[in-house]
Amino acid sequence: IGSMGSDTPLAVLSNKPQSFYNYFKQLFAQVTNPPIDAIREELIMSTETTIGPEAMPDADVERHGRLAGGARADQGLGPGGQVVAHQLDLALGA
Repeated sequence: IGSMGSDTPLAVLSNKPQSFYNYFKQLFAQVTNPPIDAIREELIMSTETTIGPEAMPDADVERHGRLAGGARADQGLGPGGQVVAHQLDLALGA
């Protein structure tokens, strides 16, 4: 276990008796500047996750094919995705 910027040898590898506290190191926390603020930057940040193949923004859909039910691969399988809605429609007979 080590931290960024620490080049001290590990106490566990020493032949000499070591203090109990030398066996532990403080972990490094990465800080972004400016800080990431998902609430105020919701237009450019997203925590949404899709399941399955995703098309590249500049790729044509034909290259990625179609998913089950005839949905296009660039529509995603996330909670608000059309693929999920289409499969629910099929299951409910709508």
